[in-house]
Amino acid sequence: LPLLSLLQTEPLQLQSSHLSFQEYFAARAICEEGTRLSGAPPWQWPAGWANALAFGAEMGEPFAKRLKRAAGVEADFLDLTGKLGGDPPTVMRVVALFSGVLTTLNLGRNKIGDEGGVAIAEGLRGNGV
Repeated sequence: LPLLSLLQTEPLQLQSSHLSFQEYFAARAICEEGTRLSGAPPWQWPAGWANALAFGAEMGEPFAKRLKRAAGVEADFLDLTGKLGGDPPTVMRVVALFSGVLTTLNLGRNKIGDEGGVAIAEGLRGNGV
């Protein structure tokens, strides 16, 4: 099974033979210096980002730091008051990753629920908080 399929030669367009390759390379691209995300911010991502985040979480703190910067967050604090959206489990993974690289993360006026609270607590525990 080839890793890539040629879609067209000019301009060159390739497609991964399995979505996991794309998700892994998306996580790696986020780790590169100077990467900026387009589209919705990570705290509003749909479920389609879940596996890329899982790969990134395995990369550790460098991924979390670069995800923060790629989202345009330069400070050590982030106010997400009433701003969470997207797929709740995916967004809670983003929150857990950010909790390890921010000094302050405001999550007020968001509908986090019990499952979200558990995900945040597990993320904080994993970050040594």
